[in-house]
Amino acid sequence: MKPNSSMSRNLLRSAAILFGGSGLSSLIVLLSTLWLTRLYAPSEFNDLAIFASFVGVIASAACLRFDIALTIPEQERRANALLVLALLSSFGISITLAVLISIMPKSWEWIFGTTGKWRMAWLLPLGIWMTSSYSAIQYWLVRKKKFALLSKYKIFQTLAGVSVQILIGELGGGAVGLMLGQIMISGISSLALVFWFAGAVSSYSVGAWPKILYVTFRQYKFFPKYSVPESLLNMAGIQVPVILIGTLLLNSEAAYLFLATRIMQAPMALMGMSISQLYLSEAPKAMRENRLPDLTISVIKGLLRVGVGPLLLAGLLAPALTPLIFGSNWARSGTAMLYLTPWFVMQFLSSPISMALQVTKNQKAALVLQGFGFFLRVGFVIVGVCFVPQSAIELYAASGFIFYFVYFLLLMKICGIGIARLIAEVKKEVILLFVALLLGSLTFLAASSGLRRS
Repeated sequence: MKPNSSMSRNLLRSAAILFGGSGLSSLIVLLSTLWLTRLYAPSEFNDLAIFASFVGVIASAACLRFDIALTIPEQERRANALLVLALLSSFGISITLAVLISIMPKSWEWIFGTTGKWRMAWLLPLGIWMTSSYSAIQYWLVRKKKFALLSKYKIFQTLAGVSVQILIGELGGGAVGLMLGQIMISGISSLALVFWFAGAVSSYSVGAWPKILYVTFRQYKFFPKYSVPESLLNMAGIQVPVILIGTLLLNSEAAYLFLATRIMQAPMALMGMSISQLYLSEAPKAMRENRLPDLTISVIKGLLRVGVGPLLLAGLLAPALTPLIFGSNWARSGTAMLYLTPWFVMQFLSSPISMALQVTKNQKAALVLQGFGFFLRVGFVIVGVCFVPQSAIELYAASGFIFYFVYFLLLMKICGIGIARLIAEVKKEVILLFVALLLGSLTFLAASSGLRRS
């Protein structure tokens, strides 16, 4: 059965709104990186990579995963209660971390691998609170299909964050400027959106909230029970290797990895997140109407059309272009991008439809999968750090590709899509993709040859 054309048109219309915000945000990040690599040293980007990794791990579970459940309830009151639970969890975990830092401040300098940097740890609770709160609010906006508002805030916080990074960099503020800007990019809009949500639910009786929250917590308790460990393992599998590389290899390898990720994965993540939000807004209804396979195939075809080709071409050209654009000091990042590309392609195809595991209530399968991914990726990096430190990034890239390939196959099985049907549905997109990739590569080679002759 072919995917419903009306459904595809609605997805494309909503995607155009989100892509507008994501595309502009990505452009701002990429252009600012050209400036930032000249304001900050690789060692300062190394500190940012470690900081962002630590925040990413904790923030992914700080809402106890009530945030990703927001699109599931049919009743608005239940969804609002889930958002309140998510925000309370986020605040509570951030405050708890702040208390722990205040009790033992200097013991936190191990995070950055260098003595004297423990004061940077004070930014961790703020980063976790803003990032996780924004995650909860944006899922609520997805439920409301407020895609234009979501795009507007995404652009705002990206502009605010890179402006702070550039200003503090010009003033010689060091890695703290990168960290403060990263916090703003990740969630400064949450401050305005929380107040907006508070106004939206102010008509509810205050006395009724404890019972509503208790009943909602009981009804959705499988999200904290299974999805929190799954999320922690997922993010730890991605970020703990970065922390290991940054703290154990004192040669700025984490900085080069961070730049490679910022250039290629940040735009990919923004686009992937936009499609993921659309998918999540439609998936519960599609599952109830037995349309989940059709919806999933529509999303995969869209991903192949708009993102995989540019991603592959960027990875192939990165070793040649990175030193020219960012300076010879960052040549290692270009090599890293080449090796990371297969991973990024599989992640780009898998992540937007990964919420199928939550919608179909396969949290146990997701937990097992992320456990496999964590030990695979961390194991590869430990081997690299201990035995072949010059190839730690390459081993990290290989482990990422293996994980997301297995992830994609599991998602196809969960959604009820056989390999034969998948190939039949996407063969046209794959053929066009490789033709476009071949033409793009030949054009670049011809242009490079012409420049060398001149």
